[in-house]
Amino acid sequence: MTNLKIFDFDSTLVLKPTIYEWGVSEDEEDSGYMETKKSLEYDFQLNDLVLAEYKKAKRCNKTIILLLTNRTYKLEKDLLDLLIDMDIYIDIPLFRKNDRSKGNRLKKLLNEIPKIKNVEYYEDKDKHLFDVYNISGEFPDINFRLNKVFPDKIVEFVLFDNNGFSE
Repeated sequence: MTNLKIFDFDSTLVLKPTIYEWGVSEDEEDSGYMETKKSLEYDFQLNDLVLAEYKKAKRCNKTIILLLTNRTYKLEKDLLDLLIDMDIYIDIPLFRKNDRSKGNRLKKLLNEIPKIKNVEYYEDKDKHLFDVYNISGEFPDINFRLNKVFPDKIVEFVLFDNNGFSE
């Protein structure tokens, strides 16, 4: 395997549910609710643009598909079952245990899989894109491509400054 295609779950692989019966905070991943099975009891819809990228990766036998989410490891089975029901199969799931840093979890994995040459990451939140960008310099032999996901488009981002990304 030489490629790693990484997908976030909430608001990336799946669109944010349009009905919030539970009234989460603006940054829902910090809500304790997102650690409960009830948070998975929605009619999640796949983001068609991200789904197309998933399908491309699935056709390439040199690509590992990774789910990198800040959902708690306690939801791993339920969330993976939900994805299987949507015909999405993940090779490596990275759920949160203690460390919220997606960069740290990815860094650990990249040190364990030395043959990776290309990393492509799909994420809706700038803070997680920055987190992965910040570890990318430690892997000079790996090409990183960071993609900001919106409900209606995917944009490859380059670092603009510490306040955000620019197209």
